[in-house]
Amino acid sequence: MGRLPGLAGGFKLFEAHDAYQRPFAILEPMAGHRHTVVFEAVVSSSESPSWADLAAWTEQWERALHLAGRSGRAKAATVTLESAEATDHDAAVVRVRVGLSLVPAQRDELGSTAETGSLIPRLSGALSVLGSGGARPVRAAGLAETVRMAYDPTVVGFITESRLGAGSRLTWRDATAAHVREAWDHVAHDGAVSVSWMLADRDGFDAPIVAADWLSPHSMTVRRRVGLLYRWDRSGGLERLGLVATATALGKSALQSADSTALAVSGAQRLSLRRAYGAQAPAFAAALPLGLEVPGDLRLPLPVRAWQQSRSAKARRGRTFARGARSAR
Repeated sequence: MGRLPGLAGGFKLFEAHDAYQRPFAILEPMAGHRHTVVFEAVVSSSESPSWADLAAWTEQWERALHLAGRSGRAKAATVTLESAEATDHDAAVVRVRVGLSLVPAQRDELGSTAETGSLIPRLSGALSVLGSGGARPVRAAGLAETVRMAYDPTVVGFITESRLGAGSRLTWRDATAAHVREAWDHVAHDGAVSVSWMLADRDGFDAPIVAADWLSPHSMTVRRRVGLLYRWDRSGGLERLGLVATATALGKSALQSADSTALAVSGAQRLSLRRAYGAQAPAFAAALPLGLEVPGDLRLPLPVRAWQQSRSAKARRGRTFARGARSAR
């Protein structure tokens, strides 16, 4: 069992096979009947995608999430955009990962795993518009690598090089940070330091603007991440809760540079972007592509009140998403 900093409980990671016998990862909470599957695509060969690019991608993955919701099993989703500095083995690119949390109808492990596997081809097809090569389901070692590189950016070169051979063979137990120290305004993890901000969904919230500004190159930040948080409400409609934006730098001396990432966000979006004071570890975890339920999967204290402010716009968002769902049919 592996427990990430800031999470209320542990998760287990294992592999299953879809309807075409292709392997994919399933992340399952130790307490709860839920499967998270993750898809990945390289959506830009540029480290700084444009607003137009991000607006198009947002429409594409929200259409795919509508399709996922038709099964009646979708519960929560995280769409994570991440920009990282270039390494000797990997160019600077922007990757999108979609973590989708499902509740299988079948209760036994074999039946629920087969049920989830049957949905993978359809979901892959819906996300095929993302990136030049489409979206592919992530395997267990790949998801462990993604989380490990988020907490320990110093291993990026090793993991990238290992993919040219036998692979890193990382397990979920290897994915979490070995050393974490959470402060009021940042979190230190394995030689790196990260700062996270949150933005609740409300009128005037423009995700592509925030993401475009956030993913732009900044000196001394080695990773920049934006996680958009979604859930399905009781009527089955898709609701966007908001986003978490994280900047990671190597060492505390670079913390000021990480702070400057938030200052680059333009216009009214900057006023709505709030630093996750007192909740840096759970905010960091929430931006990862793990399909976490907010706030249920996160360890308190999390400023839940900020997320609940989106409820006043819930009906309006539901109507907007409903129109999008109809146009996707």
